[in-house]
Amino acid sequence: MNFSRVLSTALVGAVTFGAANVTAQVQKFAYIDSRIVVDRAPGTAAAQAVLEKEGDAMQAQVQIWQDSLRVMVEAYDKVAKTLTDAQRASREKALSDKRTDFARRADELDSKMQERQAELSRPIMSQIRETLDAIRAEDGYTLIFDIAANGVIVAADKNLDLTEKVIRRLKPIPLATKADSVLGAKPKPAGVKKPGGE
Repeated sequence: MNFSRVLSTALVGAVTFGAANVTAQVQKFAYIDSRIVVDRAPGTAAAQAVLEKEGDAMQAQVQIWQDSLRVMVEAYDKVAKTLTDAQRASREKALSDKRTDFARRADELDSKMQERQAELSRPIMSQIRETLDAIRAEDGYTLIFDIAANGVIVAADKNLDLTEKVIRRLKPIPLATKADSVLGAKPKPAGVKKPGGE
């Protein structure tokens, strides 16, 4: 998952537009490239690293579930021919329930990862928007365009590019950390027990 790309996409449409009543004023325009701003914003690299680490842990947990399900299926396949119809139906239902449970849990993890991404991006996006608003107000810009948004601007004066100015104004942001990752406690195998253990 590319954290910078997600943030840049989220910034599109959020670039400040200034006052609506500008008929009597001289209109002044500028632009940024939100892809560069977001990529170089303080906190983006750290947030990306956290997401990758937690995403890897999530994938490891999903792999554990898949492996335990595979072991269960293989164990069933070995004895299936020796089971009565009722026993076979019962075991197949148990396998089906386990598949459904694993799918539900994987969906929950995915939702938690999306929430985590939003949590990590919120302060970065907020600071970028506040910085854009401040620059627009201070320098009297009517509109600040984002050239990353749909390529609307096909040519522009480089003197109107505020990308570096915005980046210079951004300050380091403390990373929103949690005591536990998206997974909570350390991942444990589902459906597989250690010999002589729990």
